[in-house]
Amino acid sequence: MITPYIIGHTRSIRKIAKVAHKFGCGIDVPDFQPSGSSEIREAAKAMIIMRDRLNRYNTTKTNMLNAVGHDLKTPLTRMRLAIETDTASNARNRANNRITSNANKNFS
Repeated sequence: MITPYIIGHTRSIRKIAKVAHKFGCGIDVPDFQPSGSSEIREAAKAMIIMRDRLNRYNTTKTNMLNAVGHDLKTPLTRMRLAIETDTASNARNRANNRITSNANKNFS
């Protein structure tokens, strides 16, 4: 009589564990439906909310890093070209002056 009850709980917990493992490996399981007792469904819903928050965090972080990389690309490329095309000491001095003036603008 208790055995089917325990099997049902165990099956639900195993299902949550498999989905959590897949998510931890970067595999999304969009069709996951919480099942089992109310406590197990509540734990599964909490896991889904956590997954959604982590996905939003990762998307935001990626977008921010892309923006920073894009903002840095142009000045660095300009300095690199100046160093390659000009005499080394002259270009180095100009690049240093640019870096100093940009740092003073950004941090004052």
